Amino acid sequence: MPQELTQNLALDVLALSLERAPRAMVVLDRHWQVRVANRLARDLPGLSLGTTFPALVQTPPEQTVHGLKQALTTSRNVPLRLSIGEDELTFQAWRIDPLPGLDEPLVMLKAAPSNYFAARLNSLERAQEQTRQRLSQTERERDRLRKDARRLSALAMTDQLTGLLNARSFREAGYRLLSDPATSVGVLFMDLNGFKPVNDRFGHHAGDHLLRTIARRMSDSLRHQDICARLGGDEFAVWLPGATTDTLERRKHHLRAQLSRPIWWQVDGGPSILLPRVEAAIGAASAPVDGSDVETLLACADQRMYADKPAPDAATRRSG
Repeated sequence: MPQELTQNLALDVLALSLERAPRAMVVLDRHWQVRVANRLARDLPGLSLGTTFPALVQTPPEQTVHGLKQALTTSRNVPLRLSIGEDELTFQAWRIDPLPGLDEPLVMLKAAPSNYFAARLNSLERAQEQTRQRLSQTERERDRLRKDARRLSALAMTDQLTGLLNARSFREAGYRLLSDPATSVGVLFMDLNGFKPVNDRFGHHAGDHLLRTIARRMSDSLRHQDICARLGGDEFAVWLPGATTDTLERRKHHLRAQLSRPIWWQVDGGPSILLPRVEAAIGAASAPVDGSDVETLLACADQRMYADKPAPDAATRRSG
């Protein structure tokens, strides 16, 4: 039988005899390469067949090699305390006479049981901690994605200047409210009289400040179930679930009074400026009296809003 085949067969037999041993066991050749490693030894960090053993340990290589040489050249067991990965293990090292097909002796390493099982426990605990960290990271990533999704959804639904709903989400809210034909729903449609002179005289920053103030006053004066939106420009609207015709009239007068209060504007820490008076033209409609769908109700409220404007303004809007 060729020498190499005899050598491989001898190593296979040795590996088979060590595989189920209750401790980590490793066989090295004279160059300190791993020739045999049982199942428990293969769990050690970085250990595999063909690896140079001193390169695996954090113990100074010369100290490891010195111990291995002692084991190879003497007939007694040599204790070796080695750092592998994050663990310290104690091995017993001794010489094995040349196997069939091998010309040189080998070194057997056997882990001390207490050290080995402590290392295994540490390894399992580290693996468990790494798993917990990965799960925690996954949870954080999932929470971040959920927050991003909520933020993007809110941005898509919201008027960026005022924080109220935008026209699209206002209509969607109306569809939901009107899906129950037995429920009464009111809508107010508002347009600001006198907004253009504010923009023309003081600039768009003053106009934006005025719109934000109007939006805040609307929100503060409505019920929590009412739904308020900026439809665009200086147009606003409100859904009022459960509102009757009398309720709509009361809400109109209350809103008109709140929105006509003076608005002050301060520029870059300078003196406060009283902005020109702005009033709201308001039209109201209710379901099912004036219609039962969103477009019909908004069109009805819009026309009544025109009628609420001063005559020159109303004529200008109709012609424009």
